[in-house]
Amino acid sequence: MPTTDPRELRILLNIQAALWTLTEANGYGFTIRQGSVVLDAENIFNVPETRLPFIILEATDADDRTFEPALQLIDNFEWVMTCRVDAKGDDPNRRATLGHRLHADLERVLVLDIERGGLAADTRLRKPQIFTSMSGDQSVIVVQRGLCHVHRTFGEPA
Repeated sequence: MPTTDPRELRILLNIQAALWTLTEANGYGFTIRQGSVVLDAENIFNVPETRLPFIILEATDADDRTFEPALQLIDNFEWVMTCRVDAKGDDPNRRATLGHRLHADLERVLVLDIERGGLAADTRLRKPQIFTSMSGDQSVIVVQRGLCHVHRTFGEPA
């Protein structure tokens, strides 16, 4: 990745790489494949089962910005992950259980480096939203919002 890439893109790529380390071999309950974490929007319900769990990672426009003296800037860079996993079996608690387990794994892997490789001062995760269906649909959607505090010089987005 070029060092001239904007810091927010580099943060997203850092988060993406962190998610790729979420594997059963590393002690997590899921294995995230490299092609299963994307920055471009896709129809999450059309993703084949072989790519699950699947995560769309996007920047939001909800960040706050504080201007400090001498062109210093504090950005609160907000991002969101929309994740899909399918629940199998007939346990009546399978979808809620799976959603909470996926969220727990996401939190564990993302707090290993809260400074995102030196790109941010801090990373915070909000409470997740876990969506399940009352129909026979097995899909579980976990929406996880995060916030990275970024201190930088205004005019130097890299």
